[in-house]
Amino acid sequence: MYRNGFQHYIWNIMFTMVCLLTRSGHTATSHCSSARGTSIIGQRLEGYIMRTLDNMGTKQCAHECFTRPGCWSFNYHTNMTCELNADSDSGQPGSLSQHTGYTYSNIDTWTGFSGNCNRSICSAGQKCFEFTSRTQCIYTECTDQPLFGVIAAMNTGVVGQSFPATCTSGYEPIGIGANVTCMGTGAWEITSSYCYRMYSSDWMLMARFGSGNGEATYDTWLENGRDDNKNTLTPNECKDTNTSSVCTRHFRSGLIDDWITLNPTEAKFSLYRAGIEVVYATFNASDTDSTSWFAKERLLSTSFTDLNRTSTSNYFSVFGSGESRRFYINRSYGGCINDHGWVQTIDRKGPCFYDDAVAFPKFIYSPNNLTGWTGTDSLVADVLAIFVKM
Repeated sequence: MYRNGFQHYIWNIMFTMVCLLTRSGHTATSHCSSARGTSIIGQRLEGYIMRTLDNMGTKQCAHECFTRPGCWSFNYHTNMTCELNADSDSGQPGSLSQHTGYTYSNIDTWTGFSGNCNRSICSAGQKCFEFTSRTQCIYTECTDQPLFGVIAAMNTGVVGQSFPATCTSGYEPIGIGANVTCMGTGAWEITSSYCYRMYSSDWMLMARFGSGNGEATYDTWLENGRDDNKNTLTPNECKDTNTSSVCTRHFRSGLIDDWITLNPTEAKFSLYRAGIEVVYATFNASDTDSTSWFAKERLLSTSFTDLNRTSTSNYFSVFGSGESRRFYINRSYGGCINDHGWVQTIDRKGPCFYDDAVAFPKFIYSPNNLTGWTGTDSLVADVLAIFVKM
């Protein structure tokens, strides 16, 4: 026991002497030989480990944490294992637990590090490296959640680390398995779209459009190659049918591009106001493409009691009328104030008063489950969502 303790003491001294040496020719400069901090013996912070490093001394472990702005504390074991934490006892009061062989340290208690690297230089997920004539921030970890609907296998991932995608509750996998990898950009990347948002009765979300966010609904729906299932910049709220100020862009699934191959049996068009579905229409989507499913002759059911396959209509299509009115179900024109219809999406300013908006797009619908005078009887919805059923 004494021998092991003595060995640990010697190793700690050795790693303190060589702690993160920066070499310039044949000279070496230590950045942490004068560093000092407070450690709590026999304590460990669990559940927030972002990186585990082996074969290093306490001060070297402290410096590894110090050069990463995403690191707030570290656990150190007598076997020379360094655990960097993405939180601390300050952020998580009462979170320390008894662990023999460990010491815990909050990085805010440490001072005395030399060199040009400090905690304010880099961003979360990066580490500061010192070279001969400069410092550079390089991504070493991915610190955010991987992707929509994908369970993280760990709190953070090391660049280059990969794990099989697993879908969270409310999401289901489509196709063969996919891997999630921590990239050198600090972001996760998935090999293919895999986990898809599912709603009641097995409806899969294909698109979620938010009113007033400046993106044209029609253009987004037909934006080939756009797959927000793989876009980590799109907030999770963009897959919700509730109104959300966080979601400032539309959500589009890449499966729209594969509509013909996917060949869904049904499609559903829904409008939401304050999180409540106020309009719906379901369609027979078999043997259709991404626009032909939205047609009167394919209508299966709808919330409008006076709309069916034999109803008189002026427009009933995704394309609609001109560049302003899309996903348009109109009964008749009568000169703006006398236009009569059920639903229309306004992407841009048009010729009539109801085609105007403070911000586009605008989703107009006739209330009370009946056709009405557009712009006079109509209301405005917050969210337009399109689903399919396999």
